Amino acid sequence: MATVDLDKMKIVQYHDHLMIPVPKGEDTDYRESVQNPPFDTRIKSMTMLQPDGPSFTIDGNNVRGYISEMFVPYQDLSEEWYFRTFLDAGEFGVGICAVPLQPHTDCPPNAVFLDGYYTTRDGTPAKTSNVFCVFERYAGDIMWRHSETILPGDTVEVRPDVTLVVRMVSTVANYDYIIDWEFKQSGSIKITASLSGILAVKASAYTHKDQIQEEVYGTIVAENTIGSCHSHFLSFHLDLDIDGDANSLKKAHLQAVRVTNGSSPRKSHWTVVDEVAKMESGCQNSTGLGGSD
Repeated sequence: MATVDLDKMKIVQYHDHLMIPVPKGEDTDYRESVQNPPFDTRIKSMTMLQPDGPSFTIDGNNVRGYISEMFVPYQDLSEEWYFRTFLDAGEFGVGICAVPLQPHTDCPPNAVFLDGYYTTRDGTPAKTSNVFCVFERYAGDIMWRHSETILPGDTVEVRPDVTLVVRMVSTVANYDYIIDWEFKQSGSIKITASLSGILAVKASAYTHKDQIQEEVYGTIVAENTIGSCHSHFLSFHLDLDIDGDANSLKKAHLQAVRVTNGSSPRKSHWTVVDEVAKMESGCQNSTGLGGSD
């Protein structure tokens, strides 16, 4: 491990910690054209047709949402890894690292592509072609339905769950972040961050998990190769000025109420209690196994 003085452009410290084998390079090519069973990923072609065209129109830049921060801390405490805590959005730039999307693979055939512009490090504008794609997604799901079997005629009404998706892909070093903004007909907005690319690994003397008797801060994924434990924290920013800026966020909580006055044979029921957020901290939602909002 070397320490470099960037002002003097000299190596000021060198620590030869240990000698370990370099992981083998055989069978590590990820290209689809060289894959063999059981790792052959090629499937028969699929497509989504919209004979009448899309149901949406694009009118300028009316809505803005973005990733404000992306923090990737590695959990390896060794001398060679402890300092690896990256701000993928703050240091590298998710927009700068955005890549052109490939038609029919990154996005479905019914997608519409948009170009993007960003400011380079020296202040000049730069263009990335096909950096966004917009498409309607339908996976055969039902948004709403009802069968009226009591009335004559057996009325059946079904609404397909067609959603509007805006997608971008940002390749930050070895990771590819696939960001989907999905706008549903119900009015809800779903943000999905899919992580792809190549896992960050380190060389190791171990060739099998049974040999490991110490904390290696990861999982052995191949001979002499450890996949390091780490996290990806993404923070999104979205201004929701619906019908102007005179808005407040209201959260609804379920609250159990005990029946104590004998007014009902039941012993309890639940009711909805509204809470209007007064500060940004009050807008946080709890998810997981505990009580959710």
